[in-house]
Amino acid sequence: MEISDKVRALGLPIGKYVVVGGAMEAFGIRKAKDLDIVVTEDLFMELMQKGWKLCECEKCQAGWQRGSTDRILKGNGVDILSEYSCDDRYFAETDWLIKNATLIDGVPYIQLEELVKWKKASGREKDLRDIILIEEFFAKQDCSENVK
Repeated sequence: MEISDKVRALGLPIGKYVVVGGAMEAFGIRKAKDLDIVVTEDLFMELMQKGWKLCECEKCQAGWQRGSTDRILKGNGVDILSEYSCDDRYFAETDWLIKNATLIDGVPYIQLEELVKWKKASGREKDLRDIILIEEFFAKQDCSENVK
């Protein structure tokens, strides 16, 4: 099943979410390892009421103790995020991400430029590798536009 099919199967309302984890697959850069979706506050609460479980792992609890407002709902290999942030190094407004999303197959995905900002803030080895892949993708796009 393609990443966009997985997202559509969730039945989330357009204008209330943006896919962040899985965007690289949608853009054809690499297969997704997981599916992460940032949603509006009202949709987050609605999903909780529908039975999605709030993640209470050690990492999430440690974040809450530091004052983080970031929450995650877990279900069927999907993480639903209440916000798109990376500790105090990166934060993006959910409404802005949704408004400026790139539609692929009718599904809203985060702009790759914004994904790079998050990955740089994260600084994890896997994110640094992803940045290289995204930069290579941009370079190919620039070359193909020059040919036209």
